[in-house]
Amino acid sequence: MNKKEENKKEDNQEINIEEIAIDPEIIGNNALQLLSLFLTNVNLEDKKGEEQEGKLIIFLKDVFKSPEYWGIVLSDIFKNIVQQIYTFDQMNASARIVSVFLRELEQPTSDIENVGTFNSGENLN
Repeated sequence: MNKKEENKKEDNQEINIEEIAIDPEIIGNNALQLLSLFLTNVNLEDKKGEEQEGKLIIFLKDVFKSPEYWGIVLSDIFKNIVQQIYTFDQMNASARIVSVFLRELEQPTSDIENVGTFNSGENLN
């Protein structure tokens, strides 16, 4: 069954999900997916054009006993975004991301909905 056939609702309405290709050789044999993010209701044809308004859906796996580990994960995600996407102006991009991040913590522009979690695994630490 191909991806298009997999992404169908029961009423035969097609669901379009653009996923990130993951190379299993990079991940290795023992890997654990910690989170999955989706921006819904977007125009998949205009991926790099105008900023997309949509709903962010987040699925998390509860694996850390200590919240500090999520801080490390978020820091690594932040560094990867800056290094992989904003290679031309990393200092400016970093400052802007941190500014918006702090503002969103104080005055959120959207509500958080608990959509779901992955099957909970054993805590790692």
